[in-house]
Amino acid sequence: LTLEEMGWLRSLSGFDGFVPRVVKEFYANLNDELLDQTSFMFHKVYVRGHWYKFSPTEIAKALNLVPVEIDDSIEFAKD
Repeated sequence: LTLEEMGWLRSLSGFDGFVPRVVKEFYANLNDELLDQTSFMFHKVYVRGHWYKFSPTEIAKALNLVPVEIDDSIEFAKD
């Protein structure tokens, strides 16, 4: 499936020059451990040989937004 078919292309708006292969690798490396506070991979994703912090706070920093507090007790369905 392409990014367009998955409906993810709109999540990349506002960014010029993204590399589709890197974006696909990023999404492919997301897993359940990203949300497991006891895991080494908590709020991290591995792309192109490097570990990157990936959390609501880090995303807000990257986009120059004010971070908001979220309720971590909310359960999210994988689907």
